Amino acid sequence: MEMKALKIFMVVMIAIAFIVPMTVSDSQAAAWYTCWVNKIGQEPGTASNILLTETSPTPAFSSKWYQLDATNKAILQSIALTAMASGMKVGAYCSGTNGGTCTGLYLYDQ
Repeated sequence: MEMKALKIFMVVMIAIAFIVPMTVSDSQAAAWYTCWVNKIGQEPGTASNILLTETSPTPAFSSKWYQLDATNKAILQSIALTAMASGMKVGAYCSGTNGGTCTGLYLYDQ
Protein backbone atom coordinates (compact mmCIF):
# COMPACT_ATOMS: atom_id res chain seq x y z
CA MET A 1 0.00 0.00 0.00
CA GLU A 2 2.80 2.44 0.85
CA MET A 3 4.55 1.77 -2.47
CA LYS A 4 1.38 2.64 -4.41
CA ALA A 5 0.99 5.91 -2.47
CA LEU A 6 4.63 6.74 -3.18
CA LYS A 7 4.13 6.14 -6.91
CA ILE A 8 1.04 8.38 -6.96
CA PHE A 9 2.93 11.07 -5.06
CA MET A 10 5.81 10.92 -7.56
CA VAL A 11 3.45 11.17 -10.56
CA VAL A 12 1.75 14.23 -9.01
CA MET A 13 5.11 15.89 -8.26
CA ILE A 14 6.36 15.30 -11.81
CA ALA A 15 3.12 16.77 -13.23
CA ILE A 16 3.51 19.86 -11.03
CA ALA A 17 7.15 20.22 -12.10
CA PHE A 18 6.03 20.47 -15.74
CA ILE A 19 2.92 22.63 -15.25
CA VAL A 20 4.35 25.34 -12.97
CA PRO A 21 7.19 26.48 -15.29
CA MET A 22 4.75 26.75 -18.21
CA THR A 23 2.42 29.09 -16.34
CA VAL A 24 5.28 31.23 -15.04
CA SER A 25 6.96 31.56 -18.44
CA ASP A 26 3.70 32.68 -20.09
CA SER A 27 3.29 35.56 -17.64
CA GLN A 28 6.96 36.54 -17.97
CA ALA A 29 7.13 36.63 -21.75
CA ALA A 30 9.26 39.38 -23.27
CA ALA A 31 7.24 42.37 -24.46
CA TRP A 32 7.37 46.10 -25.21
CA TYR A 33 6.43 48.45 -22.36
CA THR A 34 6.11 52.25 -22.27
CA CYS A 35 8.22 53.42 -19.32
CA TRP A 36 9.89 56.22 -17.45
CA VAL A 37 13.62 55.75 -16.92
CA ASN A 38 14.11 56.30 -13.18
CA LYS A 39 17.84 55.53 -12.99
CA ILE A 40 20.64 54.08 -15.05
CA GLY A 41 24.02 52.90 -13.90
CA GLN A 42 27.06 50.76 -14.48
CA GLU A 43 28.07 47.98 -12.09
CA PRO A 44 31.73 47.24 -11.50
CA GLY A 45 32.75 45.06 -14.40
CA THR A 46 30.47 45.02 -17.41
CA ALA A 47 26.80 44.99 -16.28
CA SER A 48 24.72 48.08 -17.00
CA ASN A 49 21.39 48.41 -15.24
CA ILE A 50 18.29 50.51 -15.76
CA LEU A 51 15.43 51.19 -13.34
CA LEU A 52 12.11 51.40 -15.19
CA THR A 53 8.52 52.22 -14.26
CA GLU A 54 5.78 51.24 -16.69
CA THR A 55 3.27 54.03 -17.40
CA SER A 56 0.04 52.39 -18.57
CA PRO A 57 -3.17 53.15 -16.62
CA THR A 58 -2.70 49.81 -14.83
CA PRO A 59 1.11 49.44 -14.75
CA ALA A 60 2.55 45.97 -15.11
CA PHE A 61 5.51 47.00 -12.90
CA SER A 62 6.92 49.92 -10.95
CA SER A 63 10.59 50.60 -10.19
CA LYS A 64 12.05 47.34 -11.51
CA TRP A 65 15.74 46.88 -12.35
CA TYR A 66 16.70 45.41 -15.70
CA GLN A 67 20.15 44.56 -17.00
CA LEU A 68 20.90 46.12 -20.38
CA ASP A 69 21.82 43.77 -23.18
CA ALA A 70 25.64 43.66 -23.24
CA THR A 71 25.82 43.63 -27.05
CA ASN A 72 24.15 47.05 -27.43
CA LYS A 73 24.67 48.56 -23.99
CA ALA A 74 26.34 51.78 -25.20
CA ILE A 75 23.42 52.57 -27.51
CA LEU A 76 20.85 51.60 -24.86
CA GLN A 77 22.63 53.76 -22.26
CA SER A 78 22.59 56.73 -24.66
CA ILE A 79 18.86 56.35 -25.30
CA ALA A 80 18.12 56.02 -21.57
CA LEU A 81 20.20 59.09 -20.69
CA THR A 82 18.53 61.11 -23.46
CA ALA A 83 15.11 60.10 -22.14
CA MET A 84 16.03 61.12 -18.59
CA ALA A 85 17.54 64.45 -19.65
CA SER A 86 14.62 65.39 -21.90
CA GLY A 87 11.81 64.03 -19.71
CA MET A 88 10.71 61.58 -22.40
CA LYS A 89 9.32 58.10 -22.00
CA VAL A 90 10.88 55.08 -23.65
CA GLY A 91 9.56 51.97 -25.30
CA ALA A 92 11.45 49.20 -23.53
CA TYR A 93 11.66 45.59 -24.71
CA CYS A 94 11.99 43.68 -21.44
CA SER A 95 12.17 40.01 -20.55
CA GLY A 96 9.20 40.30 -18.18
CA THR A 97 7.58 42.41 -15.50
CA ASN A 98 9.76 41.38 -12.59
CA GLY A 99 13.21 42.50 -13.67
CA GLY A 100 15.50 40.63 -16.01
CA THR A 101 16.98 41.86 -19.28
CA CYS A 102 16.21 44.89 -21.41
CA THR A 103 17.28 44.31 -25.02
CA GLY A 104 15.68 47.28 -26.79
CA LEU A 105 14.86 50.95 -26.12
CA TYR A 106 13.42 53.71 -28.25
CA LEU A 107 12.41 57.26 -27.38
CA TYR A 108 8.69 57.80 -27.09
CA ASP A 109 7.58 61.15 -28.49
CA GLN A 110 4.55 61.77 -26.24
